[in-house]
Amino acid sequence: MSYVCRRCGERHRGLPMSYGTDAPAYWDQSLAGDKSSTLGQEQCIMKDEHFFVRGRLVIPVTDAPGTEFDWGVWVSLSRDSFTRALSLWTTPGREREQPYFGWMSTELPLYHPSTLSLKTRVHTRAVGQRPLIELEPTDHPLAVEQRTGITLARVQEIAETLLHALPAPHPRTRSLLGASEQRACRFRRPASWHCWRGPHASSHGKSRYNAPIPADLHDCGTLGDR
Repeated sequence: MSYVCRRCGERHRGLPMSYGTDAPAYWDQSLAGDKSSTLGQEQCIMKDEHFFVRGRLVIPVTDAPGTEFDWGVWVSLSRDSFTRALSLWTTPGREREQPYFGWMSTELPLYHPSTLSLKTRVHTRAVGQRPLIELEPTDHPLAVEQRTGITLARVQEIAETLLHALPAPHPRTRSLLGASEQRACRFRRPASWHCWRGPHASSHGKSRYNAPIPADLHDCGTLGDR
């Protein structure tokens, strides 16, 4: 599927169906040298007090049967839930685990009010797959979209906004935009939001999925030309 960008007027091949973040919104580079803090591809600890895992917030695309759009997000867990999740990280059958409660810890553009601190349920999946993030069924626009789905027109709107008009991110929010898309739209912005090749990516060694791709690669999990 190709589309004509309503902001730059150019035709782009492939519509990105997945975007991800490299860190929770609360992460700061000053923590990189802190012995009680760590940021990995799948987990994050801050000051040995705050604990995060990376997951997928999946939204069905209503006018493309079988197609899903997803936001790669971080959620905070209690110490006990985080410890439990780590203890099962490489355990076959871990998908039978009961959901954990978590707080949304990624601020997504295009949604008002903020997506920070939305209540979630974190569903563990099979080894090598990121957890699925289920929002509390409120009237928040993101929660409504997750329940009812979005159209391809909405997916295009998201792409156009991220490529051209992403507002200045919250000071605590890391940027996430793919460099290839910046070049395609002739608009330069620090790489922060990026597309993912595979929305199920995990850093576990046995996973058949790739970790999030570098921002300068072109394969971005798009809905290809039809």
